[in-house]
Amino acid sequence: MSKLSSSILLLILITVFCPLQVVAKSGKNLELIVTTDRCVSPDWFRTWEGRSQLSFFRNRWRSVIEINGCEVQVSIPPTDTSLLPKAGFRIVKQLSSSTPKLGGTYESFSSVYTYLYSLTQATKAATLHITGYSQTSNRPIYLLKINKSGEKRPIIRVTGAHHGNEPISTEIALRTARYIIETSNPAFEDFEFHIVPVLNPEGFIADQRYNSEGIDINRDYGGQWDDNQTDFPFYTSESQAMFSLNVSRTPVAVIDYHSTAEYVNMLFDYTPWLPQDDALSIFLGQTIADEADLIPVHGYDWYQANGTSQDSTYSSFGILAWTIETLYPSNPDNLALINAQAFEGFVVEAATLVGCGQINDSEGNPTSAMIRFSSSQRVSYTDENGFFCRLLPSENQSVTVVSPLGGTATGSISRNETVTISVSGGPSGTAFRVVDFGYTNPFNEFGTEKWEYNVLGNADGSTFSLAGGFITLDFGYGIADDSGTEFDIVENGADGNESISVYLSPYPHGPFTHAMDCNGSCSIDIGSSGLSGARYMRIVDNTNPSHQVTTGYDLDAVIVTGIADTSDADNDGVPAWLDCDDNDPKRGFGLPELCDGIDNDCDALTDEPFFVQAGGSFDCDFLIDGGIPDASDADSDTGPDSDVDSSTDASSDADADATNPGEKDGCKCSAGQTGTSNPSLIFLFLGLAIFLRSRPASKGRK
Repeated sequence: MSKLSSSILLLILITVFCPLQVVAKSGKNLELIVTTDRCVSPDWFRTWEGRSQLSFFRNRWRSVIEINGCEVQVSIPPTDTSLLPKAGFRIVKQLSSSTPKLGGTYESFSSVYTYLYSLTQATKAATLHITGYSQTSNRPIYLLKINKSGEKRPIIRVTGAHHGNEPISTEIALRTARYIIETSNPAFEDFEFHIVPVLNPEGFIADQRYNSEGIDINRDYGGQWDDNQTDFPFYTSESQAMFSLNVSRTPVAVIDYHSTAEYVNMLFDYTPWLPQDDALSIFLGQTIADEADLIPVHGYDWYQANGTSQDSTYSSFGILAWTIETLYPSNPDNLALINAQAFEGFVVEAATLVGCGQINDSEGNPTSAMIRFSSSQRVSYTDENGFFCRLLPSENQSVTVVSPLGGTATGSISRNETVTISVSGGPSGTAFRVVDFGYTNPFNEFGTEKWEYNVLGNADGSTFSLAGGFITLDFGYGIADDSGTEFDIVENGADGNESISVYLSPYPHGPFTHAMDCNGSCSIDIGSSGLSGARYMRIVDNTNPSHQVTTGYDLDAVIVTGIADTSDADNDGVPAWLDCDDNDPKRGFGLPELCDGIDNDCDALTDEPFFVQAGGSFDCDFLIDGGIPDASDADSDTGPDSDVDSSTDASSDADADATNPGEKDGCKCSAGQTGTSNPSLIFLFLGLAIFLRSRPASKGRK
């Protein structure tokens, strides 16, 4: 056989057995609006026939970006536009977009950051932050804030990847972020959106449900916690980060995405008894279900669970929350789009229901407060700046406001309004918030309703029976140890006195120090714990682990009899009750966070605006500040704009990683990214080289 024949045969074999698959980079594709005459109704593309026709784009380029009735936005190489008429499509118009496009595959952890950062470059409405770090490897938990109005707005939070092996939740969160930015719906200007695409970075990278310590983060929250993973809830830094975010920037609604069922999962997961806001929860949950072809269901009815994000968010903060369960397709684009559109419908309805308020003390200074609404015993809270919003079940609501240090007040709140309410008086003398509650033994069903918020306020005969479990309370301010006792614990002992152990701490999640054991009602001295002051109390039932509703210690209230700690030993301007270390002037609530290995602002996070380098140390030259990385950070294979594969790529960073931080120098190798590298292409070039070498040299050519 001649060399020419061999080369031709080689080319034929390559073409047959190694078909060429060239995926153009998204930046070089055309973005088009196309349609087909076969589309006979606005929902035709959601039918079996319509989905089959869309497979033309998905199978070749994985490029369906958005479906709007009979028009489809796609991204394809310019050279392939001639294929559209053959497939029954015609071009309506060509688009130019400044925002990045998802690539039809699941993102890697590094490409999630790249995508989020590129969104901040596309619009000033989006800023990138770090809201915490993973449990053991200190990987950042990214938070994208989107505020299109530039004004103070109620917050809706979206989270993905509680479970690391559910990456569709991340794709939906990313697609939702982009959809909010690109869509001109006025309702998107009525809210500020907090997007956390990957809450569990370690599980996400390892493609496993749990974090690196084998803990299910969505069983680690404080809403009727009952699990054998750890001794008490909020063990993981991931769940603590969400709790801190609820305190500092309290949202009006939270949506957590999961897979692989098809439900809009509503409150509660841990009990068959329904929340007082059930009608509102169903109404808004139905808006998502209708658009995304999902089934609305109460969590307990199909999948009983304890310590979930949605239950804890509602129990501790009065924030309505939903868990969205979706399928897990091989190509996430269309499903992510459908859920983003369903989210838009949710936002449109929520915008008509929300009312807001600003709580100030008698001197006009913002103060945090607890809000009781006339329609519900379930309480809500302001953020740290005295601002609050709530989805209201009726047009107007009477409210009672209790500020831990600022006093009390009454007022009213209406939908689509922001009211200012001033409080006056001395410190509140009762528990301010339930941080967590639950069991330390196996879960049993409740025979009747039982609610933890009964312990808030003065003793009134309404109780929460611990039933062999525990409850952790926040008093809203630090109480100093004085010469006597500082707390009175009141039990409604109709069925006799039971025994408890009482623990105290300056911090919401501990460590807790044992103060004393007692039977029935008793008084607590902070000094017996060895602490000089405390803000949080954990009460553990020692008597009855049977988990029946009225068994065990029947807690009615905890009354503060001590004094508020207003001392400031380190003279940093932060009173001791707000200061996580009153002996260090560099640490105190509200102080700026420095890159010094210290929790300067007392939010239980260390150096959180700064990126983590390989090995866990912080890159102090690279700061996420409003989405703009510090320009002084050189690409030295240690910062976040450098190779994530630096451990295996010892060579200098030739490509500078300016646009592809997840790629090794000289190759396209990161999951979730597209490129032109393909083994068939290499063999094709090799075959062409053999063919050219076999040809005789042309005479007259040098």
